Amino acid sequence: VDMMKHYEPDGQRILQIASCFGSSFDAATVQLVYDSKDESAVFRHLDAAIKDGLIIQTGSKYSFSHDQIWQAAYSLTLPTEREEMHLRIGRQLLQGISPTEIDS
Repeated sequence: VDMMKHYEPDGQRILQIASCFGSSFDAATVQLVYDSKDESAVFRHLDAAIKDGLIIQTGSKYSFSHDQIWQAAYSLTLPTEREEMHLRIGRQLLQGISPTEIDS
């Protein structure tokens, strides 16, 4: 947690969003939820976390390098903010799904 607290607020936010997906995630989905006009911000902050050993990249997928790191990122978010973040994630994911996919 201490290492993550040294990240700038946007970097912390991106790790918090990523942690809401679980131990693995993709940058494009984090970008949708992060909702910044600076599309390179997510990749820039994920690259910093990779260099610090917090995140591992495998192809287009990312994962926290250890469950304790994932839990630390998740714990940076207040419970009320987590609920809001999970709701935003669900809404963003639903926007990308057709009604027929929902029914099946």
